[in-house]
Amino acid sequence: MVIYDGGPGAFLNGEHAKVASIDRAKNTLTLAKRGFKSTPASHQAGAVVAQHQLGAGGSGETRAPEDWCYNFSSRCPLDANGNRMNGVMADWLASHLSLGRFEAPVGNFQFDGVLFDGERGYFYPFPDVDMDNDLVGEGGLNPVTGENMYGTGLEALYARLRRQLGGSKLLVASNGDMRGFRDLNGAQCEGYPHVGTSNVSPPKYVLTDQKFASHSYHVNHHAYGPAYTEVLSKTPTLLYPKLENGGSPPTSNAPFRYSFGMALLENGSYGQRRPGEQPWWDEYSVDVVSGSPTWGQAIPNDDTSTTQIAKVRRHTGWLGSPLGARTRIFDPSRFDVSKTLLSNADFESGLVGWKGQNVELSSGTGFVGEFSLHSDPMTNYSTDLYSASIESSPVYSQSAETYTVCFAVKSSAVREFGVRFGSGTMQKIISDTGWKPHTITFQAKAGDYRLKFYVGRESTELWLDEVYLFKGNPDVFRRDFQNGTVFVNATPEAQTINTDGKFRRIKGRQDPVNDGSAVGLQLTLPPYDAAVLLRMP
Repeated sequence: MVIYDGGPGAFLNGEHAKVASIDRAKNTLTLAKRGFKSTPASHQAGAVVAQHQLGAGGSGETRAPEDWCYNFSSRCPLDANGNRMNGVMADWLASHLSLGRFEAPVGNFQFDGVLFDGERGYFYPFPDVDMDNDLVGEGGLNPVTGENMYGTGLEALYARLRRQLGGSKLLVASNGDMRGFRDLNGAQCEGYPHVGTSNVSPPKYVLTDQKFASHSYHVNHHAYGPAYTEVLSKTPTLLYPKLENGGSPPTSNAPFRYSFGMALLENGSYGQRRPGEQPWWDEYSVDVVSGSPTWGQAIPNDDTSTTQIAKVRRHTGWLGSPLGARTRIFDPSRFDVSKTLLSNADFESGLVGWKGQNVELSSGTGFVGEFSLHSDPMTNYSTDLYSASIESSPVYSQSAETYTVCFAVKSSAVREFGVRFGSGTMQKIISDTGWKPHTITFQAKAGDYRLKFYVGRESTELWLDEVYLFKGNPDVFRRDFQNGTVFVNATPEAQTINTDGKFRRIKGRQDPVNDGSAVGLQLTLPPYDAAVLLRMP
């Protein structure tokens, strides 16, 4: 904890101390250590005693009381030079990234960039934390103005470091919940597409569409190039089964194929992290040289052989360049706009069937057609995302079903909003000033449900158009490359996909599915699985 004089935020005669025990009956603290990383001082009655917020720590680690979280917010107290902690950290990084231990130069060492870690998210996840030091917890969000002290503070750190390092260095955020679109090259989507970042089995895919939308947004919306947004999978597999945070032993390698396939649907990068292991997969390097006697065979990795390392590198990137964007494979008759379960989905007849909670609705300019639904900023500001919503008329679900919501959205500024239908988990989407279409699936039990868009916390205008609701799940994808194709089943049920019959499995050594066999006119993929196939010459 910290003890200081002068009232909230003054930090006069400040010192750190470690608490040994708390006597709540007597309202006293027993201190184990005074002047921790500071100088002990005498304090007057009325001195402020405040607990330090702990930092993120490592996965599975017990955080020590000395592991404090830096206050990177825009309301952090100024130091003697007039800088906040975000500026101090940016300056320190810029001057130390090329140095080794004891701040000594390391030969001709050059670094390519910085991957931040532990930022938590653009919105700080703990609402009781006091960032402006007025002794009232606010979690980094001003409850009156809506100022995101934490998020804007992190963006100030990114901007200051970018100014000092220039445009040639990569700056990458640590997770898909971050922003920094003006100054970063991208983000590391840690754990994607599993919910969370832990090494657990079986994986949880209930936020597949949210995760996919976030990953795609980061790939395509950062100002600095080269773009670098990475899928970092951490899910245990049959080949690399070590568990770190509990769960049951994995029985399949599908979690790798699924995460790898989802990454290939976009133009980002892919990596894996497993505790104590260095994962390598047959799909990483394959011989596709025409006429080669080992055509179609996976190249095994051997870090001890320079010859094998060179061979692996020669055959990575074997898929070649993409031939276009991903496509969604679905039955058009099931998802035709005439099959929507919502009335007035295009808002050409006004706003009949729709209502706003804590927001005023009106007609706006359409994405398709003349009109859209327009929402004003919140009538009464609240930091709670659920405090304002746009809602449809009720839709009755006769039994447990999967439903798909399709819509186009834009907002007056970059923001995050929530979408929910049925009994499933709310999924969050990023919007900005340009129209963007989205497709999200939900589970619903029997009952009446409204489609809800939650627009609290960030007070902006928002527009919706072409809002449709269907039964079924169209989350099956394909993307074609010069030397192959990836098919992805992002649904909880097996899917049979029609192909053009010109593909073959790679011949690998790790998984029986990669047996080198020809793929016929149809391919059946298990739930949450993918196939990376060779294009026949």
